Amino acid sequence: MRKGVVPNTSGLSIQTFGKIKSIFNQKNWPIDGYFHECFFDEFCKLMQELDDQQQDTILSLTEEFVWVRDSEYIKYFSAVFHKLIVSLDISKHKNIFICPLLPEENFGESKSSVALYYVIKSNLISIQNQYNEFNIVGIDAPQSFDSSKFSEKSILCLIDDFIGSGETSNIGAQFFTQKKGIEKSKIIILSLIAMQQGIDFLQGRGYTVFATNILQKGITGRKDGNENKYRTAMKKIENMINVKSKYEFGYSQSEALVKMMHTPNNTFPVYWLKNKKNPHAPFPR
Repeated sequence: MRKGVVPNTSGLSIQTFGKIKSIFNQKNWPIDGYFHECFFDEFCKLMQELDDQQQDTILSLTEEFVWVRDSEYIKYFSAVFHKLIVSLDISKHKNIFICPLLPEENFGESKSSVALYYVIKSNLISIQNQYNEFNIVGIDAPQSFDSSKFSEKSILCLIDDFIGSGETSNIGAQFFTQKKGIEKSKIIILSLIAMQQGIDFLQGRGYTVFATNILQKGITGRKDGNENKYRTAMKKIENMINVKSKYEFGYSQSEALVKMMHTPNNTFPVYWLKNKKNPHAPFPR
């Protein structure tokens, strides 16, 4: 909603509009982006396309939605890194290598893990000063990692901003186990936000995982008695906006309610899938 522009809310009840406004206010979400992305306006327009039950579903899910903005990345990283530090035995661990986590096919690309890494790198001196009992080393890219410098008292921290299904993280970690000869016991995966589904997947493959916030699926397993109602409503929404089968309820049916620097495809597509049937997705990828 650009300054001086009032959104068209003719298709919304006063109550629904008030709930949307309340959610944005309570979560301290921006109304607009720096380049005239109209988050609030688009959200209102999206809601106008939905029936009452669908609106109720989206409002309830959005109350649980997590949006971590770029400026918050270092705060979230400081929290998860501290979780790691307090878990370590200083007599067994001395060197901590930090490296972005991404599949080999994405090496050289500007992925979110790389963006997070450079935020961390710009604060590396402060991080080292805070935890001066350890030697903390930044590795700009997986292919730059020199395993000959990796001693018995070293651990490798692979970092990303979000873990959804865990599949991509697993592929990224395999580069170090298969091509760099690093044991899984020496690898720790750190994420700002992670789905429990993804953590379980990675732990089942032998990796240790820490996250600042761990999220459950948005609909499956709800304890408020609304699981079936919300599932039915979301299926109708996704049919209406032509969601491809692989993205139904988010990639790998993750049912995520998350926006990071970019909105992950694990999030329910109604929030990010922008097409002719869903022109007002508020958080497009």
